[in-house]
Amino acid sequence: MCLAYFIDMSNEFEFDQALRMQALEPFLWQVEISDQWSFRVAPNGGYTAALLAKAIANSLPQHPDPVSVTTQFVLPAKPGPAVVKVVPLRIGGRLAQMTATLEQDGEVKTQQSATFADFSKLKGLSHFEIEAPNFPAMEHCEPLLMNDASFRERTDTRWFTEYAGLFPVGGAKAMANGAWVQFADLRPADPFALLVFADAIPRAVGMRSGALGWIPTVEMTVQILQKPKPGPIAYLSKSRAVVAGIAEESGELWDSENRLVAVHRQSAVPRISDDVIAKNFT
Repeated sequence: MCLAYFIDMSNEFEFDQALRMQALEPFLWQVEISDQWSFRVAPNGGYTAALLAKAIANSLPQHPDPVSVTTQFVLPAKPGPAVVKVVPLRIGGRLAQMTATLEQDGEVKTQQSATFADFSKLKGLSHFEIEAPNFPAMEHCEPLLMNDASFRERTDTRWFTEYAGLFPVGGAKAMANGAWVQFADLRPADPFALLVFADAIPRAVGMRSGALGWIPTVEMTVQILQKPKPGPIAYLSKSRAVVAGIAEESGELWDSENRLVAVHRQSAVPRISDDVIAKNFT
């Protein structure tokens, strides 16, 4: 059965166009993975995570906002048609738990487990035992540019001053990085944008190793604490360990008013050659 309606976000912003989808039946969505949010041939993981999360939100209008989203990247997706299957696990008055899978060419490429809510209706204690770092002004930061990455044309990303000279050459004493990020067309950030921005910066291990090419993410979790205010998002991340070839990474996203809006964690697989290990990790 094909339902004759679209979720059509026909406005000027490229990100909304890239999240357009058609309902085939309840909880089943036809999507077109854009080729404008890729690194070389692979779609950015944050964009893919946002696509699945948007399918959940479209399936669940009473809980429109992602609160915690864990995305597992099973196989590389590619630009082109795919379907997203949404499965409701529990729909409560305050929170809803859902899963979603992105299937392409008869295979599951990406799966997601998420908790959704309506931020405008959430009530309760808000308490932060963390202070905002002193971020440099965005206009004083150096643009992050990469070849063969259409994703870089969709986002305006600028290294914080202390990290600008470390990529792609490497040599840092610590696996840490930071940058400002916003959409190139100045689309306001929202919780779905935070899923993208959590995966918008080269992995922290690269600040020590130097550029490594594609570092596939195995799993990414983003916990969204509140909706961001208008303006760019400050991204911070660090890796404390690479064990048996798998890197852990964690970080924070701060909005333009110095409010902590999300935290994120990733597991990724950097392909580091023996000579790079000998030069930068001993």
